[in-house]
Amino acid sequence: MPSTPSPQPPSGGPDAGTGAAVAAPSKANAGDPLFQRPEPETPGGKRSLLLWQYFFFPVLIVVSALGLFLLFGLLGKEETTPEGMLTVLLDGGENRQQQASQQLAIAIAEERNRVDEQRRAGKAIEPAPFYAEAGFQERLLRAFRLARDEESDERQQGIARALGRAEVPAAIPVLLDVLYPAAGGKAASSDVRRAAAAGLLHFESRLAEAAYVKMAGPDEKDVEVRTMGMSGLALLGLPRHGSADADSPAVAPLLTAGLEAPSAGIRLNAAYGLARRGDASGKHLLEQSLSRDGLKELGVDPAFQSAALGNAIGSALALRDSDLKPLVERLTDTAHEGDDVVRAAARQALARWDQAPDAATSGGQR
Repeated sequence: MPSTPSPQPPSGGPDAGTGAAVAAPSKANAGDPLFQRPEPETPGGKRSLLLWQYFFFPVLIVVSALGLFLLFGLLGKEETTPEGMLTVLLDGGENRQQQASQQLAIAIAEERNRVDEQRRAGKAIEPAPFYAEAGFQERLLRAFRLARDEESDERQQGIARALGRAEVPAAIPVLLDVLYPAAGGKAASSDVRRAAAAGLLHFESRLAEAAYVKMAGPDEKDVEVRTMGMSGLALLGLPRHGSADADSPAVAPLLTAGLEAPSAGIRLNAAYGLARRGDASGKHLLEQSLSRDGLKELGVDPAFQSAALGNAIGSALALRDSDLKPLVERLTDTAHEGDDVVRAAARQALARWDQAPDAATSGGQR
């Protein structure tokens, strides 16, 4: 016959399986947290918790974020100053150093342009350029040596140009060593060599004459470097940094030989340099370079034609040759060359044409 289920104990009665009883809470377990009743919250405590959670804590986050923003903002602002950029070049990481080298080169170039404008106008240099401070120049040279040691081509290129624009005399042998390392020395890439040559070119002074002589010589196989060397020799005829001093014996033969070089840039710079010294040996090149059509025939890039015309005008003024004057006059005609800067240079040259020649004629352009 079917079995009948055994009766279940009532709540609080004996357990069927164990015979144990489910006891009510006693004093023995009164301290167990399971049997603790929560203390009633006071209205004030709850308000304090809400105030902290929804007001003070968010305010603290905002204040902390603002503090960090201001801190990094101040640090970032400091890095935009020349001194700050130089500090990054010496102590920063590689990516920051590369960016700083570009920014510092631009800052120094802009400052050098200001100084050159004041020089051309015959004004006192005010304020003094930031790069003229001895400590700044020493650190800039140290940054270049660091870039050389770490073989960072990009940093070397930016700093090499900056050293020239900043007119750091101690940089001349360093940059020359980049171009022509001693036996067993570290050979530089072509880009770094050209940057070093450009840095030397920015000196435009007798301090760098020996470097220009070597750069312009026939042993230099890089046409760009040789062109810059010849340009440096030509610019020594300009009245800057004691450039009225006499040439060394090596200069005139190099300029004369440059008239026969295969590169138009070398030939033109040789003609400019000779003309500024009163030598008309390159007159045929000046005649050709006093028009854009002539420069095009010579293979001069359109981007450099305005600068070439400016150099040709200054060289024609130095010679004051009657055959060249009509060509300069033609450059003042708006119907022909269409360049305000060139027209202004031509007008200024013509205004001085009948005056006594200066010891050195201005108007050259890099």
